Amino acid sequence: MLRHLYIHLNGKDESEWPLLSDLEGGIRWALGSALSVNQRDYWARVTLADLEVLTAQVDRVTETYQKAVALADGDWFNLDSSKQQLTLLALLGFRPRKVAAGLQVIESELNRLERPEQGTSPERVVLFSGHMIDREGRDVPRFPPAHEADATARIEAKFDELGAEAGDVGICGGACGGDLIFAERCLNRNMFVEIRIPFPEPRFLEKSVRCSDDSWQERFYQVVRNQRAKLFEMSEELGRTPSNHNDHAGNNIWQLYSALCRGPDKVSFIALWDGRAGDAEGGTEHMWNAVSERHGRVYRIDANELQPV
Repeated sequence: MLRHLYIHLNGKDESEWPLLSDLEGGIRWALGSALSVNQRDYWARVTLADLEVLTAQVDRVTETYQKAVALADGDWFNLDSSKQQLTLLALLGFRPRKVAAGLQVIESELNRLERPEQGTSPERVVLFSGHMIDREGRDVPRFPPAHEADATARIEAKFDELGAEAGDVGICGGACGGDLIFAERCLNRNMFVEIRIPFPEPRFLEKSVRCSDDSWQERFYQVVRNQRAKLFEMSEELGRTPSNHNDHAGNNIWQLYSALCRGPDKVSFIALWDGRAGDAEGGTEHMWNAVSERHGRVYRIDANELQPV
């Protein structure tokens, strides 16, 4: 399913990917093996239902999700996790009749259960994109280290304006500068943080975290080690990026839909941005345009107005 989701996000021609028929047999064999060991394995059964969204008719999709739900044993969190994945596909308009059939089964069961107090969905989801801190010797300054304190104060003020508080979720990319400042301020408010990065961690650290000084790498580790933070690698979650697509642009879209699947009405986007085109594809300008086209609740902190402190 993630393969098809990535194609949908990036407009990739499926002819350049392995045929689904080449993958289906292996997936069914692996799931069958898991179920032969434990017939009550919810995740194996619901993954089989996910596969039917790609391969079967609507009636079969409904039947397979019903079998999965019967094994959930009233586990609200497992069911809600499955619902979030289907909700994301629904927002994308991906195979709408089949996705709607699966959602109907899972939502019917969730409505029957009492939602636990712990782990309830957040009131607000705050998505962020912003400039990296300037590397030493940058030709045209954009976010000099001396402006960090002012940027931090403006992000805090925007949180106050939005009413962000404990239990809400922040989503960002984890780079030195705006991303990590945002993540730190989220954790300071006892919010949950999702760091979503386009590359495996070692490559990401080299390209996007080791910036003006070594302290940013330690700040990255302090964020991702926090019990309220979670690190997601796009290559692990969605598979490799097609050769003619930009990793950073794909990561922006992944972050956006990860926010919207919590409920579009809950999402606000903050950009720390100078209003100009970035150094490369997939920067803050791209995220601003992507959010504006799909959602529209956008708030800009003008990097041109930042002052040294």
